[in-house]
Amino acid sequence: MSSYTKYGYSYTDDKHTRYKVNEEEVAVIKRIDLLYLAGYGQQTIADMLTDSGVPTPMGKGVWSRQTVGYIIDCTDYHSESYAFKGDTVISEEGKKRTRLKPIAERIKLPSEVCPQIRTYETYLALQERRKYAHSTAVTSKLRDKQVLLRGGYIRCSVCGNAMMLIHNSASPVYACIHNGNSIVQKHILSISAKRIESAVIDFLRNLLKDMNTIERALTDYIEIHEAQNSIEMYDNAISRIKEQQAELTNDLKSVKGNARQLILGQLNAMEDELEKMQTYRSKIIGDGSRWELIRSDIEAVISQLRTGSIDIDNADFKEKRRILKVLGIQVIISRIEHNRYARLNRNAYEIRVTLPTLQSVHTFANTRSSLSPIYPGAVDRF
Repeated sequence: MSSYTKYGYSYTDDKHTRYKVNEEEVAVIKRIDLLYLAGYGQQTIADMLTDSGVPTPMGKGVWSRQTVGYIIDCTDYHSESYAFKGDTVISEEGKKRTRLKPIAERIKLPSEVCPQIRTYETYLALQERRKYAHSTAVTSKLRDKQVLLRGGYIRCSVCGNAMMLIHNSASPVYACIHNGNSIVQKHILSISAKRIESAVIDFLRNLLKDMNTIERALTDYIEIHEAQNSIEMYDNAISRIKEQQAELTNDLKSVKGNARQLILGQLNAMEDELEKMQTYRSKIIGDGSRWELIRSDIEAVISQLRTGSIDIDNADFKEKRRILKVLGIQVIISRIEHNRYARLNRNAYEIRVTLPTLQSVHTFANTRSSLSPIYPGAVDRF
């Protein structure tokens, strides 16, 4: 098992083979359940816990609505606990990401390993309350639906996080607000959504003038994937490991003592091997199971290029987003160095094409009349 415990539990031994109930934390869980079912929102509950001085699951003093939501949604508390919930995959940017497995592929833990904290009926009542809250909430999701760069296309150069859209009266902005930690300094970056999206459209318009180069780059990208090693051997290896894990998990129910410790050690070793196989597999096909979808989008853009039907100015929102995805467009926002006598802070933007067969970095200066390529970035008022 993991070296850290789930909130509401403590380990019964140094080997971390099973859980026991942590009464103090269970009292907090039940308090959250009662307050939520009574109609209080997640942020209100978080504020109440913070004001009461209750430590968070990480031992901090300030609760967030996300933490409260995690506790509300946790299935471990009604004895529906699973091991090996996720796979580690490597994205095309080379970053590790965890992909949750479907329930059918996870390994269910015996009830004696993870004791029950809340009833299944209470869990269902919490989820019904959650559905009602979502259906009646006034959010910005509908307003943000047609926002071109949402979903990670625009990022902060300081922390690397995707920038969020903030509606500031009639002029929405993309912003990154970070309170800072031991790794990342405190910072606030923002840029006008209208201005940066207009700059991206101008950039795409110029880029798509050379249709032959774009078509060749996209065709080469598909061929590179198709020419790489078959992933069949990795799929077979992954299937074998999962079968062995399932067999050992069944054996775990009937053994105790040293035999149990031995099986747990084997399961941990298999999980490491499984992660290695999945990493190799992800490197071959880029974005894993999404490759077929990505290829379909690439082929659609190639078809448009061949017929000359791409018109970025008149394209609908879905077509523009597909072009962004296929070309791997990323916008990076950074702060321009300035002296202490400057009256205004200024930010810069950089537009990158991350498609491996067409990689390049383009920087622009923002003037009142036009955009022209120069050294770092487009200047925007903060």
